[in-house]
Amino acid sequence: MTELGQVLKEAREAKGISLDELQESTKIQKRYLVSIEKGNFNVLPGDFYVRAFIKQYADAVGLDSKQLIENHFSTTPNTIPQTEDKEEKEEPVLTRKEKVSVKNSKVMDYIPRILVVSAIIGVLVAAWFIFQAKAPTVNNVEQPKPKTNATEVEKPAEPKEEPKEEKKEEEKEEEKEEPPAEPVLEQKLTYSPSKGKRTTAELTNNPNKAFVLELVATDKESYVSVGKPGSKKGQLLTTTLKAGDTKELILTEESEVEINIGSTPHVKFKINGQEMEYPLETTKNIHQIITIKNIGEKKESSSS
Repeated sequence: MTELGQVLKEAREAKGISLDELQESTKIQKRYLVSIEKGNFNVLPGDFYVRAFIKQYADAVGLDSKQLIENHFSTTPNTIPQTEDKEEKEEPVLTRKEKVSVKNSKVMDYIPRILVVSAIIGVLVAAWFIFQAKAPTVNNVEQPKPKTNATEVEKPAEPKEEPKEEKKEEEKEEEKEEPPAEPVLEQKLTYSPSKGKRTTAELTNNPNKAFVLELVATDKESYVSVGKPGSKKGQLLTTTLKAGDTKELILTEESEVEINIGSTPHVKFKINGQEMEYPLETTKNIHQIITIKNIGEKKESSSS
């Protein structure tokens, strides 16, 4: 982890790029850049942002980001499979004669025990019969009760206690159920009505306003641009994606971004690793411009 940060830092210093300049070009906060160089990745929002930030950093200082990430994650201890050598124990194979002799020997071992148990049972049965023959018979004659001067007085029956009614409050307490757990908010992209090829959307339910945009060209090339709405100077990306190309942008610090895609049938766009649907049908509206407002946490009231 520290070696990776050292490689990135040396490449930045060799290019003569300061941390402030690197923050401006990659849109990654300076404190995250310092944490990457020190190898303290726990400060970053999550595993997805670790790879994305390292890729942006490496591309900005002229390193092969793909090879750098593959070399780093392939050499971590967690990815080295651990195997244990287990010796298979071979059981001895017995011949047919040996098996028969073993079975016979086991049967012979139990014969003395069976004889002893049978003898004990026979003795107990004989003793029981002898005891029954000698036992005196008792006539079932009721003995007269001795007379006493005391007169018997019948006690009045004690009144039965009626069961106490359970308190309604206790019943209510037992019937109370635990409140359901609060649902986990899911990221949501809400589109407003489109005006021609332009559509405005709100990105909500994303804690800390996390916004990582990924553009992927599928089978054909397409022109794409990302920047501030209505400003050519504020462009963050302007390029033509060839088939199979992928571009990632970290837009967490941006409150509003305009995405211009020339051929939507051939470009997929993802936000924070989740693929999104276009507001308009791509077969009829090939060129689409989407303005995304990064709201962050879920709003109490949102427009439909």
